[in-house]
Amino acid sequence: SGKKATATTAAATATTTAVAAATATTAAATATTTVAAAATATTAALR
Repeated sequence: SGKKATATTAAATATTTAVAAATATTAAATATTTVAAAATATTAALR
């Protein structure tokens, strides 16, 4: 049963890592979108 527990823990760790990576990617995409929106607003204001 020890090996099963180790495998389960490894799977859970991998899942957590994948979720963290997805969260970071989403945060980066959101930041990029925010910067793009700010740039668009700035450009519009300068016109």
